[in-house]
Amino acid sequence: MNPLDWNGPEFLAFYFTLSVFSYLFLRLYVRARERQQPIPKLTMSDPFQIAFLRGGENEAIRIASLSLIDRGLLRITDASSKTPKLETTYPRDINLGKTRIERALLKLYRVGQESSVAFSDPECKHSCGIYRELLGEHRLVPNAEILQERAISIGFIALLLLGFAALKIYIALERGRENIAFLIILAVVLTYLLALLIWRHRTGLGDRVLADLKTLFQSLYIRRDSLRPRMQTTDAALLAAVFGLSALPAAFQ
Repeated sequence: MNPLDWNGPEFLAFYFTLSVFSYLFLRLYVRARERQQPIPKLTMSDPFQIAFLRGGENEAIRIASLSLIDRGLLRITDASSKTPKLETTYPRDINLGKTRIERALLKLYRVGQESSVAFSDPECKHSCGIYRELLGEHRLVPNAEILQERAISIGFIALLLLGFAALKIYIALERGRENIAFLIILAVVLTYLLALLIWRHRTGLGDRVLADLKTLFQSLYIRRDSLRPRMQTTDAALLAAVFGLSALPAAFQ
């Protein structure tokens, strides 16, 4: 029986099942295809680069801020507030920052501001460009070529599914039926989810490298409670970069 002739609830159930299956298939297919690439010979010792791999610009900015605070180059003001502020300790010497992202943060917080402003600051975001370029070159995050590959494979299936929904909507309207709102909503949600797949931050190869990093730094994670503020900044930054800020012991939070 032709699914286009089914009534509303039956077709919605069929289309929902088809959409879920297609989404899961594409997610697994794209990830598996990207994971087949050989692991690059890339030194992953920079915590900000690792943080970018794990969570993008915002995560790199968070870990860089953590490093500066622990080294005493940034200080927290209004710590009890829901929106604590950061301020550069030595505003006349932003070159105390070792990397471009650290210098951008020290420049930004010459005047005390809420910690979240760094996520939208153009210079802080631009300072992460070196990580995007390097990781993209090694296919750990999407570059233009990878985005094109994703768009072709995902876009083809998306067009088929959306075309199927559009044809059903056309037939329903031709037959005088106007209960098409749920189908339109479902098609829009599907389009959004498939677009997220195209723009997913890490590639399948990036997932492999991140998993390897978690294995590599497992011993650091196990002894995390022994870390001390102002004494083991590099270890703390690496721990947070690989596992997230929640992995840090209470003394750092």
